Amino acid sequence: MKRRALLVGGNGGRTSQYRACAASAGYEITHHERGALPDAGRLASPAVVLIITTAISHPLRKAAVELAKRAKAPIRYLSSATAEAVKRVLEAEDRIAKEGRDASLTLY
Repeated sequence: MKRRALLVGGNGGRTSQYRACAASAGYEITHHERGALPDAGRLASPAVVLIITTAISHPLRKAAVELAKRAKAPIRYLSSATAEAVKRVLEAEDRIAKEGRDASLTLY
């Protein structure tokens, strides 16, 4: 069973690339690049929240952080909007989870 990840920010034109890279890392990804997140009840609880810091509005970032808190999901900050960066973070997230480490403030 694939783990769920929420990706906020980034480039909407890369959504299919983000999904393919996430799938290869064992994740199913939901991507929101602009506007507001749907009600938390309509979103599946993510195992991890990815925030692309270079391409996100302040309200969307704030909503993602609040959702992560409610879901008790770690937040991973990415400084790159590439699909490969998403894949690297999700692969690292698997290692972190398996080792039981906390890397909540890691910037990738």
